[in-house]
Parts: sequence; C-alpha cells; structure tokens
Amino acid sequence: MTTAFAATAAGTFTVGVQVTDDEGATGVDTTTVTVSVVPATPGLVVNQSAGSTVVNENGTSDSVTVSLASQPTDDVTVTISSGDTGEISVGTAALTFTPDNWNVDQTFVVTGVADGIVDGDQTVDVTLTVSSQDADYAAISDSEIVATNQDTDTTPDIPAQIITPDFVVRPHLISAGSVQTAILFVAHATGTMTVVPIGTASVGESIRILDGDVQQVSQFVNGAAQATVNAGGLYAIIFEAHSSDRMYSVGSTAGTDAFSLTATNNFLQPTDTNGDSQTTALDALVVVNRLNEMSDAAGEPVSDPSWVDVNADGAVTALDALIVINQLNRSQDPGSDSTPAGESLEAWDLAAPVQVFSLPSANEDRTESEELGIDASVSEVASSNTSLNGGLLHQDLVDQAFCDAFIDGVDDDSDDSHTDLQLLTDDGFDLSWL
Repeated sequence: MTTAFAATAAGTFTVGVQVTDDEGATGVDTTTVTVSVVPATPGLVVNQSAGSTVVNENGTSDSVTVSLASQPTDDVTVTISSGDTGEISVGTAALTFTPDNWNVDQTFVVTGVADGIVDGDQTVDVTLTVSSQDADYAAISDSEIVATNQDTDTTPDIPAQIITPDFVVRPHLISAGSVQTAILFVAHATGTMTVVPIGTASVGESIRILDGDVQQVSQFVNGAAQATVNAGGLYAIIFEAHSSDRMYSVGSTAGTDAFSLTATNNFLQPTDTNGDSQTTALDALVVVNRLNEMSDAAGEPVSDPSWVDVNADGAVTALDALIVINQLNRSQDPGSDSTPAGESLEAWDLAAPVQVFSLPSANEDRTESEELGIDASVSEVASSNTSLNGGLLHQDLVDQAFCDAFIDGVDDDSDDSHTDLQLLTDDGFDLSWL
C-alpha cells in the first residue's frame, strides 16, 4: 500500500498507520518522517506579451514583464539593454526588486526605431543583467529575449538604362552616359557570377549585382564584383555611369546558358516599362500596346524590349497601365507647369491630371486609329506625337484599357476584378462609373 501525505510546514512528524482485516484483527505501526523546505531556484521570470516581442519602424511598442523566481535576501537590480539601439530601444534602463516585492511583475517597454533603410525585418537581442548583494542572485547568468523590428521602408526606385544583349555571360560594351546601365536576367542554375572591368578602372569603381528584392548580393573584391546567384532568382547587374565607353566581362561558374533575359518586370523601377531610366506616358502606352497585341492577332507587335508586368503578378492586364498612369499623376504638380525634380518627361510632359474617366459606349462609332495611336507602334508614337497632350493621353489610355477589360467581358475571378481596380487606383482617379 502506498499513501501520500501533504505537509503544511517543515519539521519532524510521526505518522501512524492502522490496518484492520475482514476478521476484525487490527494492527498499528508508526514511523518518523522529516519534512524540509526545498528553496526555489534564484532566477528571472520573463513574460513577453502574446509570447513574442514584435514592433515596427513606425515606432510601435510592445511590453515585457519581469519578476523574480524566489525571495532574495537583498535588493536585486535588473539592467535592461538593447543589442542594437538603431533598431530597438528600451524605455526602462533598470528594474529593482526587494525582498518584499520580488514576486510582483514589473514592466518595461520595447519600441521600434526607424532607420530609413530597406533592410527587411531585423531581430535584436534585449539583455537582462542581474546584480545583487544576494550571492545566489549575483551568480545567475544574463537572460535574453529576442525582439523583432518590422521594416516599414519601401524599396526605392533605381533608375537605369536597361540593355538586352544576346547573352549575359560575355564581354559587354557599356556606352557613355549620365545614367547607370543595367542588365536584368533570370538565373536557371546556381553559381558564382563575376563582373570585371576591362582596361582602365577607377579606384571607386562601382559594379553591383542586386536580387529581385533590390538587395545587393555582390561584393567588390580585388577589382571585381562577385556574387552567388541561385537558380530561379531574378537579378540585375548595374554599371555606374561613365563619361566614356567602358568594357566589362561577365563570367559565371554555371556556364553561358545558365541565364536568360526573360524578366517581364523591371524591379529596379517598375513603372519604367521600356527601360529608358524614366517613367513617362510612353511607358503606359507600351503596356496598352501589349494588351492590344494579346487581344488581337492582327495587332502591331511590340518589337522593342519591354517590362510590362508592372505589378509583378505574372500577368499583363489593364492594372499595369493604370499603375503607370497613377505614378505619372503623382509625379506631376497640378499647380505648376514645371517637372518635379528628378523626373524627366520631355515632350511627353503631362497636363494637369484627369480626375474622372468615362467608359466609352460599346456601340460608339470610334475606330482604333482615333485612339491617339493606341494600336500604333511605340516608336511611331514617340517620334510623331511630340505635342501630345498628357491629359488626353491619360483619358484615352484608361478608356482603351478598361474598354478591353469590361466591354469584351471579364471573369469575376480574374485579376481585372472591380475590387482590384478600386484598390490599385489612388485618390486622383474616380472609378465610380465601374
């Protein structure tokens, strides 16, 4: 027989057991039991809200509570420090516990810090260091919690003149100019890529290899840019601008055929669909021409290289043209005839943004040729319409794109749904007519 006893205090106790059988015979036995108190192990009890500490660069905060695991013989101080104050700040430098309040939760606050850098979510160790005249607490090790600071910075545009050579791995002549040059490519095998300047190289030579998230993956070592590229990844080689033509050699351990120029999205500057380093009305026209080409076999082919999947969803839709138009709308100051700094619109400069767009009637007698050259080649429009009004181009591009999307019929489950269009159109465009 096994019996459990619960003691309410430490000490020595006599425990007696009496057993009676079915015949009424009784037996008694006693024993002495010593009960001692096992002291709690000194330590910190740390609780993160919802089990984790997550903040963001907009300055949001999260709280952490701390108490002691046992009663100390003297005051205990817990010093709190952030492993990276550029990402995480702590609102309290130290917490003090006494023999009286050792088991009462005390709180400190963790806050996200903005760094202005597109660096992704960052994790930072927050360290809790204990000091005390109590020898047991003085001996315990530091405790750590991990705080996550979510990145809120957006990826900046990187204007670049995009070239499309026959092969990526080969020597390249990069023409002189004031704008950097880029090659966009897809890797079909994993390997090490090396870009080496041929001939004269400046001390501050800049050659970068970026991935599809616009993060630099290369290092410039011994006069060459080197990076590991992974199969299936999207990458860009960016050559800095020079006042004279320059030669570069691109090599790879994966071989010549491991890369292709099949990127459909200009991830360096998504609204620059023709790769000329700037966003103009011509970029919206490139998308519309591609839509016409896809819907009409007799349409004018788009022979020039283009990156028309503006929102990188794997499809070319009217939404892509609308995103470009919205970008043009944002870049133009309605109260000024001047072009915003850094945005060159040249002959395609836009007039004040059109606020309301109407959907053309399905039976309206309007030929494609009257659509301001919508079905004409990009090169023809660029060369002939030097005085094309930007507001009218806005009107006709949207009319044509949405006429294709809605009059011809769109599946409710398609990417061109009414909800998606409403979400992607900013406040300058009234889509109440949809």
